Formats: sequence, structure tokens, C-alpha cells
Amino acid sequence: MKILKLSLLLILIVIIVMGILLFTSNKVDSTDKLDKEFLVDKLVLQSQLDIYSENSIKFSEKEVNGLISPRLKTRLNSRNDSSSTKFEEIYLNLNKDYIYVQADLDNLPFVLNMKIDTTLKEDKISFTSQELRIGKLPIPQFLLDRFGLNNINDSLYIDTSEFNEITITNIELYENNLEIDYKTNNDQIVEKYIQKDQQKFIKTILTKLEKSEESRSLANNIVKAVLLTSADREISQGLIDNLKEDFINLDSQTKTELVFTMIKYNINYILNLVQN
Repeated sequence: MKILKLSLLLILIVIIVMGILLFTSNKVDSTDKLDKEFLVDKLVLQSQLDIYSENSIKFSEKEVNGLISPRLKTRLNSRNDSSSTKFEEIYLNLNKDYIYVQADLDNLPFVLNMKIDTTLKEDKISFTSQELRIGKLPIPQFLLDRFGLNNINDSLYIDTSEFNEITITNIELYENNLEIDYKTNNDQIVEKYIQKDQQKFIKTILTKLEKSEESRSLANNIVKAVLLTSADREISQGLIDNLKEDFINLDSQTKTELVFTMIKYNINYILNLVQN
């Protein structure tokens, strides 16, 4: 009887292995990690930035993988469970309302597939696995236990406090891209990305120029110009034209106050841009 049970177990294992080999790919797309500076650049310099209100921006699937996959892999591989299988590569396929994850596992000849939902919770982007499969085959419980995958949801999240220059307010998934709504944390941006001798100027104009749509537009464009200068990057002609137009549209009193503020803080390069 023991021999029969052993034989049946071996047959079951062979069937599972054959199914794995038949229905799985042996390769997951690799991802180059995108650093925090890329995120700040995209959110602040490449977007239609509004430092007074909520912003929206879309990320491509490649960008999402560059930002999230390496960090997710590090978190999954930092689990303390000695039985946990190590993740070699992770790729996120973005779909409407859900993410389909493919993962290469250390020393295992198959690709793990996961369908996950995404939820924004305080300072975390949490992912919840709805199903775990090897190819098209659902993973039996004993294999989940064997590979340390039974509590995988505990590690499926990204700590957004690393990106404290913004506060994410909403996430929407679409086919091949992801859209986030966010508000800028202006004090964090000023302190980290603007030269110290210009920080008081920026904080002053953020208050002085918040009273109208025209003045807020100018404040947004001044912040962009100062950020570019602080990063030793060129101010585009399009941005220069916007600065001039916004300055012209100011009422006389605000315009005069702004000129005196620029002179006070020795921000001559912005003054020259708006007046020439």
C-alpha cells in the first residue's frame, strides 16, 4: 500500500512538472531600476505642474516597472521566512483594473504568474494577490507552503514615504499604463531641489502669487525655472514664453510687488526673463 501511495505521489509530481514545462515561459522581461530623481523629474518638470492643487500624470508600463519592480523584488526577498523562494525578476503587466505579474524564481524552472489588485493605503501602495499560478495551473497549497508563498501578500507593497515630495491621492490602472493623482509637498521640494539662496524667494512668491489664476500660473512656471536652474538644466524657450505671458497678465500691484521681491532676493535671471 505504501508503494502504491508513493507511486501515485510520483505520478502526481511528474504531471505537475510536465504541466509546468508545457505551460510556462522560461523568461521574464528584465527591468532597469529608475531612481527617485526620475520620478521627481517626471512629476515636477515634465508635467503640467500645479503646486496649489491636485495633479495627474500617466506612467508607461516600462516606467512603472522601472520604479516598482526592483523595489518589490527587494521587499519580497527580505522576508525572514527561511523557506521563502528568492525572486530573480519581476515584471508587471498593466491591465484595466488589475496587474498581471510574472516572476522568475531562484533555482526553479518555471515562471510564477500572479493576478493582483492595487490599493492605496496611507503611505503604501498595497498589492493583493487574487490568484497564484504556474503557467495556467493553480498552485496547490503544499507548493505554496514549500516555496514560502503562502503569506506573500504581507510583502506585496511599496512604501511611498520614500517619495515624500508628493502625496499620492489616487491610482488608476489602464491597459499598458498607470495614472496617479497627487499633490506636491512644496516645502519638501523647495528644501531638497532648490538652491539655499533661492529658497526664501520661492516660499515668498508661493504666498504672494496664490490669489488669482494668472498669478498662480506664473508661480508654477517660476518654480519650474528655478528647479531647472538649480539642476544646471536649460530653461526652454517655451517656458520663457510662458513666463513672459504670465507676467504681462498680472495686475499692476502684484507685478510691482513681484519685481521688488526678485530684486530683494537677487533673482535677476528670472527678472530678466520676464521683462525682456
